[in-house]
Amino acid sequence: CAIVGFFVLPTPKFSMMLYYVYILQSESSGAFYKGFTSDLERRVLEHQNNEGRWTAGKGPWELVYYEQFDRESDARKREIQLKKARNAKYIRWLIENGPGTKAG
Repeated sequence: CAIVGFFVLPTPKFSMMLYYVYILQSESSGAFYKGFTSDLERRVLEHQNNEGRWTAGKGPWELVYYEQFDRESDARKREIQLKKARNAKYIRWLIENGPGTKAG
């Protein structure tokens, strides 16, 4: 808050929403799952608790890679790119060498 004369002005709140594209790997089968979210921690927990349609019953899952974006549209475009990349060799390369964060 800032005090101006006799008035207290609220501090502007600039809450920047962040978006994530992530890759999970099944610890039981080695399969990869690629997804998008605005709350990475919550979404990974949902997958672990069998709340994801595709991932339910196929875990446990490990977050192995993620990328962060300021714009939802950029994150969704990247998610589509990753989902089109069905080659496991490329996904493994990305996890090791890609521009995002290696989480594992």
